[in-house]
Amino acid sequence: MRTLSYLLLVFSVLGCTEKPAPITESTVSYELNPILGNAALEAIPEGERSVLGEVDKVRAHLSYVHQLLVDASAGYPEDVRQKRFEVLALLEDYIEAEQFPMNEKYEGRRPCFIDENGTYCAVGHLVKETAGASLAALINAYHQYDYICDMDIAALADWIATSGFTLDEIAMIQPTYDWELQERQYHTVAFSNEVRNGNLPNFGWGYHFLEYRPFGERLGGHYMRSMGAVVNHYQGGDWSAGVETERSLAVLKRIGLSLNSGLGARYARFDGSDFFQGVPCASLNLVVRPNRNLLIDLGAQYQYAIPLINQDAIDLNRHAFVFRLRLGYGRG
Repeated sequence: MRTLSYLLLVFSVLGCTEKPAPITESTVSYELNPILGNAALEAIPEGERSVLGEVDKVRAHLSYVHQLLVDASAGYPEDVRQKRFEVLALLEDYIEAEQFPMNEKYEGRRPCFIDENGTYCAVGHLVKETAGASLAALINAYHQYDYICDMDIAALADWIATSGFTLDEIAMIQPTYDWELQERQYHTVAFSNEVRNGNLPNFGWGYHFLEYRPFGERLGGHYMRSMGAVVNHYQGGDWSAGVETERSLAVLKRIGLSLNSGLGARYARFDGSDFFQGVPCASLNLVVRPNRNLLIDLGAQYQYAIPLINQDAIDLNRHAFVFRLRLGYGRG
């Protein structure tokens, strides 16, 4: 393994020094790293590789490079080796946290130093933790989507010179991110309360499969859509069960506020009678994502019930307001 590490480091020098002119918007890459390519993925059995999500791929690359740099540290003097191990410990913590930025701008794979949500790439995290957030912000201001070898900032060169690593080793760490895989899918559990004729359900719950995209053509640049099932138990023993789907009409990205429209079908039993309804709806949703894998959705929804079978015999207000909390988990 140590021999392989040295060979890869030699190749990395050639990769950085022979690198062509800086990439342009039309350049499309499909490699996790411009120096190592997809070597981290090639080390994984094909069956396991085929089901990896974007987080898994980035983690695989960073873990692979981490081990290469640990092995390569053996040949350095004690003081340099100690400095390298301190930085590598920060990288290990970053890998475990799995908080990776998004490439929301370019097709294919591109680096992203700090994304629009303030999430740092691996190198950005190391710079922030060892030299401060101001240096990381400066680098990001000029080279957000650039490769390390294309960055022309004296302060970055000074940081690399004192980090214990070479430029080529730092460039090996930097992953790329695939914008096409940035759609996030969440499994959510919903808890709801419905106001209809002053009759509140004792308990309402549901399951929704929710897709969230941080890019797109709609207002705000992203949208959500969901589909799922909901059950409500009303006071007096009445109940309803139905399926529904929603999607965003407009989104304010910065604060996660979206206007959604939807349609549902519901079977209900009120006062001993059964009936079916079609239920168009509109909702206002506030979405909070504490991290990439967790989603919290607070929603206020208006529903209008259209009778399909047998509702005309039931004295029930067709207007309803639903207040809903959805908690979701996803990985992608």
